[in-house]
Amino acid sequence: MANVGGNLVVVWEEKGKGIGKEMEIWCAEIEVEKREGGRELWGKVGWVEKVGTVPSGSSIAHCMAVEV
Repeated sequence: MANVGGNLVVVWEEKGKGIGKEMEIWCAEIEVEKREGGRELWGKVGWVEKVGTVPSGSSIAHCMAVEV
C-alpha cells in the first residue's frame, strides 16, 4: 500500500488464469474520504489493472512508491 497523490494504491498477487504456471500482479488506486466526523472511511476505486506476470512461486518482497 502507498499514498500516491492523496489516494491509496494497493498491489497484490493472484494465480494466473491461464494454463501456464504464472502469477499475475495487480494494482488498484482508491480515492479515500472520511465521513461521519471521521468515524467512517469510504473509498471509490479509480482503476484496477493487471500490471505484470511473474513465474509461479514468486512473491512480492518489497514494494515502494516512486514519483517522477
